[in-house]
Amino acid sequence: MTRRASRRRSSRKLRRNAGYAPDPTAPEAGEWDRTQDPILWRQSHLGLLHAAFDQWLGEPTTMQLAIRDLAEGVSLRGTNANDKWRRAQAAALLWELEHHSRVCPHPLYRGARTEPRGIESWSELRSVANRFAKQSGGRVYELRDGRGLRVRDYLDRDFADEREWIVAT
Repeated sequence: MTRRASRRRSSRKLRRNAGYAPDPTAPEAGEWDRTQDPILWRQSHLGLLHAAFDQWLGEPTTMQLAIRDLAEGVSLRGTNANDKWRRAQAAALLWELEHHSRVCPHPLYRGARTEPRGIESWSELRSVANRFAKQSGGRVYELRDGRGLRVRDYLDRDFADEREWIVAT
């Protein structure tokens, strides 16, 4: 797959966020919206984003699966509460990536076994990518003019030594 095709596909995924838009009337702590079928999780955009970043930092694969389900239009019918909650977080994260991504002023790096594509974590520091590349038996990838969300802009805490960004390539 060419680099251009990969970018086109990722951009399409960002636009397919199940019609999500921040709800200014949603509570900060969140609640179940039982007027919908299936029942949906409702929470302020900022609350969903904080939970999404927490989830991403703890288990990025779980959030990536929720993003994939959104992109593929997988139904929520028959899913459990955690899946609905994560899907709401993923929709908020996709919306934020689409509307508030910014260009990183310097190169970003990722250490991985496979070429990064889709939504992935990147670091401002090559040393962090070197560490992950060594652990995974992979190599370091560099991204110039990357657009994304800097984690420390959204969370009070950050893995300061990683200086992480979430980027759609």
